[in-house]
Amino acid sequence: MQKKWMALLLAGALALPLAACGGQTAGDGSAAGSSPAAQSSAPATSMEDMLAVAQPVTYGELLNALQENRLRAQDTYQGNTYLYTECVTAIEDDYAELSGTVKVYLPRDTLAGLNVDQRIQVVGVIDTIDLAEQSSTAAGYEFQSSAPAVELRDAYVVTDTFEVTGPIEMRYMDLYNQYGQLLEVQTGLASAWLFEMDTDIGEIDLAPAIPVEHVLGQNISQLYIGDQLVSNGDTVTISCRLTDPGASLNRDFYSTSAYEHSYEASDVSLVRIDVPAV
Repeated sequence: MQKKWMALLLAGALALPLAACGGQTAGDGSAAGSSPAAQSSAPATSMEDMLAVAQPVTYGELLNALQENRLRAQDTYQGNTYLYTECVTAIEDDYAELSGTVKVYLPRDTLAGLNVDQRIQVVGVIDTIDLAEQSSTAAGYEFQSSAPAVELRDAYVVTDTFEVTGPIEMRYMDLYNQYGQLLEVQTGLASAWLFEMDTDIGEIDLAPAIPVEHVLGQNISQLYIGDQLVSNGDTVTISCRLTDPGASLNRDFYSTSAYEHSYEASDVSLVRIDVPAV
């Protein structure tokens, strides 16, 4: 009996260092097997870190990738960091919806500072991406469309101010009938004043942001943006905030085509005159 107990004690004593040694080896093996690629793919924790690795992506690129091959699109985009710029179409408790189907998860205080229809740029990690099929009925007809259903996590709002470039058009719109006949010259009428830019993201209405004194019968072909005089036909670059009043209304059939967007500008400042009017 005494020899049996001695044998058991000896076996136990030998097993302890073997177990400890085995645990240490497993730990070393795990650390050695961790690849640089796996370590670098860890999500960034600050906006600065995210911006350092983020790639810009558009609604159209996401939709095209999903329509070509949904599985490949998921392998390509999920887990990576992207910059995304579009209009806010809804604001919920824990996310802002951009372009109808892109959910951007943000802190509550950030969400409280956003406005529906506001154009913003965000950076975040694409957590999920899939193809959403949408349907709607109007005037008795059913319409079908596809859209990228995306969730961005660990996201930040990068900016709500943009630089845009395009030719300026300023004029009073005369009133014509259906046959093209001039009914009324509206020069000097505030209600007939047109002051806008045609840009690669859509038309931008500058009239609400730039004060103008209207005098009946007096035309305007030049005015100041800040302290610099600009002329009708100048191609300029401005810095501004943008709102598209139709973005949330069309959230079920959101389009990123420039001709579908009419923005209202605010906080406008002139960056430069690129090409003066001839």
